[in-house]
Amino acid sequence: MTATNEQREAKSRVVVIDDEPDTLEILKLYLSMFGFEVVGALTGKEGQRAIATHKPDAVVLDLMLPDMDGLEICRQVRQNPATVRLPVIILSARTGTEEVRQGYEAGATLYLKKPVDMDQLVVECKRVLVLGKHVTRPLDEQVADAEAPATGATAPIKVGKGV
Repeated sequence: MTATNEQREAKSRVVVIDDEPDTLEILKLYLSMFGFEVVGALTGKEGQRAIATHKPDAVVLDLMLPDMDGLEICRQVRQNPATVRLPVIILSARTGTEEVRQGYEAGATLYLKKPVDMDQLVVECKRVLVLGKHVTRPLDEQVADAEAPATGATAPIKVGKGV
Protein backbone atom coordinates (compact mmCIF):
# COMPACT_ATOMS: atom_id res chain seq x y z
CA MET A 1 0.00 0.00 0.00
CA THR A 2 1.40 3.40 -0.96
CA ALA A 3 0.94 6.50 1.15
CA THR A 4 -0.87 9.41 -0.42
CA ASN A 5 0.76 12.84 -0.49
CA GLU A 6 -1.48 13.89 2.40
CA GLN A 7 -0.41 10.87 4.48
CA ARG A 8 3.26 11.59 3.77
CA GLU A 9 2.95 15.14 5.05
CA ALA A 10 3.80 15.30 8.72
CA LYS A 11 0.98 16.71 10.81
CA SER A 12 1.80 19.78 12.82
CA ARG A 13 1.66 18.94 16.51
CA VAL A 14 -0.05 21.40 18.86
CA VAL A 15 -0.20 21.15 22.64
CA VAL A 16 -3.39 22.71 24.02
CA ILE A 17 -3.40 23.57 27.73
CA ASP A 18 -6.80 24.48 29.19
CA ASP A 19 -8.29 23.54 32.55
CA GLU A 20 -11.89 23.35 31.33
CA PRO A 21 -12.42 19.76 30.09
CA ASP A 22 -15.22 20.69 27.66
CA THR A 23 -13.23 23.56 26.18
CA LEU A 24 -10.15 21.35 25.86
CA GLU A 25 -12.12 18.63 24.05
CA ILE A 26 -13.72 21.11 21.64
CA LEU A 27 -10.35 22.69 20.87
CA LYS A 28 -8.75 19.28 20.32
CA LEU A 29 -11.60 18.11 18.07
CA TYR A 30 -11.74 21.28 16.00
CA LEU A 31 -7.98 21.54 15.47
CA SER A 32 -7.84 17.82 14.63
CA MET A 33 -10.51 18.35 11.96
CA PHE A 34 -8.09 20.73 10.25
CA GLY A 35 -5.22 18.27 10.24
CA PHE A 36 -3.40 19.12 13.44
CA GLU A 37 -2.13 16.43 15.77
CA VAL A 38 -3.33 17.69 19.15
CA VAL A 39 -2.12 16.79 22.62
CA GLY A 40 -4.26 18.13 25.46
CA ALA A 41 -3.41 19.02 29.04
CA LEU A 42 -5.73 20.12 31.86
CA THR A 43 -3.08 21.57 34.20
CA GLY A 44 0.10 23.56 33.91
CA LYS A 45 2.22 20.61 35.06
CA GLU A 46 0.59 18.31 32.48
CA GLY A 47 1.20 21.01 29.87
CA GLN A 48 4.87 21.30 30.78
CA ARG A 49 5.25 17.52 30.49
CA ALA A 50 3.41 17.49 27.15
CA ILE A 51 5.69 20.21 25.76
CA ALA A 52 8.80 18.33 26.91
CA THR A 53 7.58 14.90 25.76
CA HIS A 54 5.77 15.65 22.51
CA LYS A 55 7.99 18.46 21.18
CA PRO A 56 5.09 20.41 19.62
CA ASP A 57 5.24 22.84 16.72
CA ALA A 58 3.03 25.28 18.67
CA VAL A 59 1.24 25.70 22.00
CA VAL A 60 -2.26 27.04 22.68
CA LEU A 61 -2.26 28.18 26.30
CA ASP A 62 -4.98 29.26 28.71
CA LEU A 63 -3.74 31.58 31.46
CA MET A 64 -6.02 30.57 34.32
CA LEU A 65 -4.90 27.08 35.30
CA PRO A 66 -5.53 25.37 38.64
CA ASP A 67 -1.91 24.73 39.58
CA MET A 68 0.03 27.59 38.01
CA ASP A 69 -0.33 30.76 35.99
CA GLY A 70 -0.13 30.24 32.23
CA LEU A 71 2.17 33.28 32.05
CA GLU A 72 4.75 31.27 33.98
CA ILE A 73 4.56 28.46 31.42
CA CYS A 74 5.05 31.01 28.65
CA ARG A 75 8.10 32.47 30.43
CA GLN A 76 9.57 29.00 30.91
CA VAL A 77 9.12 28.25 27.20
CA ARG A 78 11.04 31.43 26.35
CA GLN A 79 13.82 30.69 28.87
CA ASN A 80 14.46 27.14 27.64
CA PRO A 81 16.92 27.04 24.70
CA ALA A 82 15.07 24.01 23.28
CA THR A 83 11.74 25.87 23.12
CA VAL A 84 12.73 29.54 22.90
CA ARG A 85 11.38 29.80 19.32
CA LEU A 86 8.24 27.70 19.93
CA PRO A 87 5.11 29.70 19.00
CA VAL A 88 2.79 30.20 22.00
CA ILE A 89 -0.78 31.36 21.38
CA ILE A 90 -2.43 32.56 24.56
CA LEU A 91 -6.16 31.92 24.64
CA SER A 92 -7.70 33.67 27.64
CA ALA A 93 -10.76 35.32 29.13
CA ARG A 94 -8.40 37.92 30.60
CA THR A 95 -9.00 40.66 28.07
CA GLY A 96 -7.87 43.91 29.68
CA THR A 97 -5.05 45.92 28.16
CA GLU A 98 -2.75 45.15 31.08
CA GLU A 99 -3.42 41.40 30.90
CA VAL A 100 -2.74 41.39 27.16
CA ARG A 101 0.46 43.38 27.71
CA GLN A 102 1.57 40.90 30.39
CA GLY A 103 0.94 38.02 27.98
CA TYR A 104 3.18 39.55 25.33
CA GLU A 105 5.81 40.51 27.92
CA ALA A 106 5.85 36.87 29.06
CA GLY A 107 6.67 35.87 25.48
CA ALA A 108 3.37 35.11 23.76
CA THR A 109 3.49 34.95 19.98
CA LEU A 110 -0.19 35.83 19.81
CA TYR A 111 -2.95 36.66 22.30
CA LEU A 112 -6.52 35.60 21.46
CA LYS A 113 -9.51 36.36 23.65
CA LYS A 114 -12.15 33.89 24.83
CA PRO A 115 -14.64 33.19 23.53
CA VAL A 116 -12.53 32.55 20.46
CA ASP A 117 -13.73 32.32 16.90
CA MET A 118 -12.63 28.79 16.04
CA ASP A 119 -11.91 29.65 12.41
CA GLN A 120 -9.65 32.46 13.60
CA LEU A 121 -7.83 30.05 15.90
CA VAL A 122 -7.20 27.63 13.02
CA VAL A 123 -5.97 30.45 10.77
CA GLU A 124 -3.66 31.78 13.48
CA CYS A 125 -2.28 28.32 14.26
CA LYS A 126 -1.52 27.81 10.57
CA ARG A 127 0.02 31.28 10.35
CA VAL A 128 2.44 30.77 13.24
CA LEU A 129 3.34 27.32 11.91
CA VAL A 130 4.16 28.76 8.47
CA LEU A 131 6.54 31.14 10.20
CA GLY A 132 7.90 28.10 12.01
CA LYS A 133 9.10 30.03 15.00
CA HIS A 134 8.18 32.62 17.61
CA VAL A 135 8.45 36.07 16.06
CA THR A 136 8.38 39.22 18.13
CA ARG A 137 6.96 42.57 17.10
CA PRO A 138 6.92 45.82 19.06
CA LEU A 139 4.86 45.36 22.23
CA ASP A 140 2.53 48.31 21.56
CA GLU A 141 1.72 46.91 18.12
CA GLN A 142 0.92 43.48 19.58
CA VAL A 143 -1.35 44.91 22.27
CA ALA A 144 -3.18 47.09 19.72
CA ASP A 145 -3.79 44.06 17.51
CA ALA A 146 -5.16 42.06 20.45
CA GLU A 147 -7.54 44.90 21.36
CA ALA A 148 -8.89 45.30 17.82
CA PRO A 149 -12.19 43.62 17.01
CA ALA A 150 -11.89 40.28 15.23
CA THR A 151 -12.27 40.39 11.47
CA GLY A 152 -13.54 37.79 9.06
CA ALA A 153 -16.37 35.31 9.24
CA THR A 154 -17.61 34.18 12.60
CA ALA A 155 -17.49 30.45 13.14
CA PRO A 156 -20.62 28.78 14.48
CA ILE A 157 -18.63 27.30 17.36
CA LYS A 158 -17.04 29.46 20.03
CA VAL A 159 -15.44 28.21 23.19
CA GLY A 160 -14.59 29.72 26.52
CA LYS A 161 -16.32 30.95 29.63
CA GLY A 162 -19.56 32.79 29.08
CA VAL A 163 -20.45 30.92 25.91
